[in-house]
Amino acid sequence: GAAAAPFVLHRVAQSKSIVGEWIHADRRLVVAELDGDASPTTRRDLVLQAAGEPDMVLHRKGLLEWEAWNKETEKVVYIVEHGDGTDDITVKLDGSHSAQEFRRAGSSTVQDMAATAV
Repeated sequence: GAAAAPFVLHRVAQSKSIVGEWIHADRRLVVAELDGDASPTTRRDLVLQAAGEPDMVLHRKGLLEWEAWNKETEKVVYIVEHGDGTDDITVKLDGSHSAQEFRRAGSSTVQDMAATAV
């Protein structure tokens, strides 16, 4: 019979830059590491925190994409996109086509936006 095509798995490395505080207009999000085993070989669990909403666990879906899960309802609430090393994340409701771009707090673009708003 025909030879089976090779199956290749690629491990997606942990993001080094998604953790932090993110700003969009008057909205603020925080991506933080959950407390746990501090071993460098252990995968870090990340949580998305937003005012007025329960903390949501982030599950990486691909190189640039995470799903933010509500632990109580066990449903995806947001899709989060972030390129490692960049100062922005894009957040949209699961199933929505419109998204909001958040900038890293303290980045030059956020400071420029604050200076021009005065």
